[in-house]
Amino acid sequence: MTTTSTHQNFLKLVRTSDENLIELNVPTPSRKPKEMLEEAILCAKQISERYGRRILLPLSGGIDSEAMVEAFRLAGVDFTAVILQYNNGFNEFDIAEARNYCEKHAIRSKIISVNLDDFFASQEHLAIAEKYQCRSPQIAVHLHGLSELEGCIVLPHNPVALYNRRDSFYWEFPQNLYFSYDRFFSAKKMECVSFFFLYSPELIYSYASLPIYRELLTRDRKFWNTFSRDPYLIKCELYRQGGFGVWPRRGKATGFEKYRQHLNQRYMGQYADDYFDEQYRRPMEKLANEGTVRHIGKIDLKYLYSMWQEAEAESAK
Repeated sequence: MTTTSTHQNFLKLVRTSDENLIELNVPTPSRKPKEMLEEAILCAKQISERYGRRILLPLSGGIDSEAMVEAFRLAGVDFTAVILQYNNGFNEFDIAEARNYCEKHAIRSKIISVNLDDFFASQEHLAIAEKYQCRSPQIAVHLHGLSELEGCIVLPHNPVALYNRRDSFYWEFPQNLYFSYDRFFSAKKMECVSFFFLYSPELIYSYASLPIYRELLTRDRKFWNTFSRDPYLIKCELYRQGGFGVWPRRGKATGFEKYRQHLNQRYMGQYADDYFDEQYRRPMEKLANEGTVRHIGKIDLKYLYSMWQEAEAESAK
């Protein structure tokens, strides 16, 4: 068994004898975690102190990036929100929310224009797939749009998600696809934090101990059936309980919905499958050479249970 470290200061990749399985282990916190928002603010300050240069926060209009920006804003550190704007208003619905948030809180922002038609026509997405094991056209566009920036780029990712399958739960850690951000920015010699909401073990345990996760782990199957159908609902409740003032927006997904529709209408009847996937995603998947590697995640459940017991004891006083 060999162990290597990612660009994050806590996450350890443990490659087992089974080359198709990678375990991501989270160390036990060095202290009692604070509330989720407090821990996120601490991480924002640590990132600012660590990199000592301009912080760039991509803001998509989604709940994850907005929660990350809120943490940096409340931390009082200097940063710029970066908004990718696609041609023909393809993601106007999404970035309108991002612009509104920046305007409301007087946040400095930078707009980067990306012509999706030109990007895919150049076949840069195929080069990104082959070099950085990136299977996603959407992520390839993000990498292209962010590649000319100067500063430390911080990406939110998701909190570690808790899922139920066949009455068993598991933690969903980042898959190999999302490490393409690290691979890309490392090759470009650019500073990047790929997974803000996984930045420290204290931050992870701060939300793993929130009521929504505790209830999912300890309640009966009926409770699971209510929430496991909608992981987005779980995430929104997680941010709410964690102290973030962000709100879900059902119309927001990947930001490529209108572009998909545009392509399907243009090439109607010429392709049996979705044009975007058939022409862009499938070729990238063939080049990414990701194989069948699976990532699983582990956290210390005994420590988590002890946190719950301590919280119960404090509330009983």
